[in-house]
Amino acid sequence: TTLVLAGSAENSAKLIEETVAGEEMDQMRRERGFAELRNLSIMIDRRRLKLQKDQEAHQQQVARYEKQVKKREEQKLSSTHKKTIDTIGSLDSKRARDFLMKTGRVDAVNVLMALPDRKRQRILGACRSAKETAWRDQILEAMLKQPLATTK
Repeated sequence: TTLVLAGSAENSAKLIEETVAGEEMDQMRRERGFAELRNLSIMIDRRRLKLQKDQEAHQQQVARYEKQVKKREEQKLSSTHKKTIDTIGSLDSKRARDFLMKTGRVDAVNVLMALPDRKRQRILGACRSAKETAWRDQILEAMLKQPLATTK
């Protein structure tokens, strides 16, 4: 019986030793897995940060491009608008009135506000018929609603 117990004790000790060794191996694997996860998490965070910076840089580039396009369009429009104002200003008052009556109210107000005071007065003074005076009244009302600006 002693021999059987001794063999049993040896088997138990060996089994305990193997179990402890297995648990230590499992612990090492878990630690290695956690380390790999931390490294992957750090790598993902770095890539996310880089992506965010790249997106911000791209948005800034797009904003600069859009600003340049808008500036060019405004310069082009400004040049075209000035030519239109000059052309309308060169017409006699009745022709200018007839032309402006065909445009939208906002455009007519903008053109009239850009003209020299004397020319604007002549165009509005050229309104004689009921239709023309009704248009003039609408234009004057719209001009009053506009923010104050200096005129020529």
